[in-house]
Amino acid sequence: MEKEIVVELFQIIDASNEYLMSDLKITYLNALFMTSRNILELNVTQEVSDNTKVILQSLLEDIQEFEFGKEDIRKALVVAVLKGYKTDKISNSEITPDTISLLIGYLANHLFKDSKKISILDPVVGTANLLTNVCNNMIVDDFDLVGIDSNLDNIQVARIFADLQEYTIDFILEDSIESKITGFDLIIGDLPLYLYDDNYFPHILVDKMIDKVIEGGYLLFVIPNDFFEVDGYLKDSITSKAYLQAIIKLPDDLFVESKLGKSILLLRKKDDDIKNVDEFLLVDLPSISNQEKFSRSIRKIDGWFKKEKS
Repeated sequence: MEKEIVVELFQIIDASNEYLMSDLKITYLNALFMTSRNILELNVTQEVSDNTKVILQSLLEDIQEFEFGKEDIRKALVVAVLKGYKTDKISNSEITPDTISLLIGYLANHLFKDSKKISILDPVVGTANLLTNVCNNMIVDDFDLVGIDSNLDNIQVARIFADLQEYTIDFILEDSIESKITGFDLIIGDLPLYLYDDNYFPHILVDKMIDKVIEGGYLLFVIPNDFFEVDGYLKDSITSKAYLQAIIKLPDDLFVESKLGKSILLLRKKDDDIKNVDEFLLVDLPSISNQEKFSRSIRKIDGWFKKEKS
């Protein structure tokens, strides 16, 4: 039933986008921005032909007949954005796959299971799919959310994800390395791979973000598997400021090539009153299609959290 709702939501959003594209001669993603505004205001806000306006209004009425949750609209938006990237010939690397986002949310839930409100920063927010997916799958009652990105197109797509899921997120258009904001309970991010001032960007970002989390706060990053093998002095800086607590290697079949594989890194900022875990967690997740082995790995993670974080 949930899948049918997502499909029907996407079909309505997609139809609206196509009519706006045709009438206004705009790109698919620009049409998606407009469709999102119309959904939020329950009205056609663009100057379009009378015939198009009637059709768009009818589509808005169709959406109002659905009973859908945040995850339904998020999943429909993911499909719409992916189509937009393909149609507009833009790379879709800014969208973190749902499987990875769900795992980040699962780990964050363990870390903050007793919290009523937490502050989260995603310094490479992209489309905000990771950030909103994590929040949708946590049991925390309230959030203070911030997303940083240096690409205006990403910020515009991210606002769609936030608005239609009714999340208040402060989006900041800037270089996350240069950002001055600080004081977060949790920092998450899917780290892009490139050089920054001749240095390895994942090292630089993780090092900078440790300074932005509170004492004893957590950081959960999707990192390349060779993160600790790449040369760079910042690895020493990272381990001097934060406890390395877990690395969870993601299934190889999530990636086109094994050399592009990634892992989830869990760090905790050091504090005089906090000691490191007794046992470092290292898990190599098997393919999700192998349900028995995958479930066994998840039980190992659950057991570790029960022992180390209770």
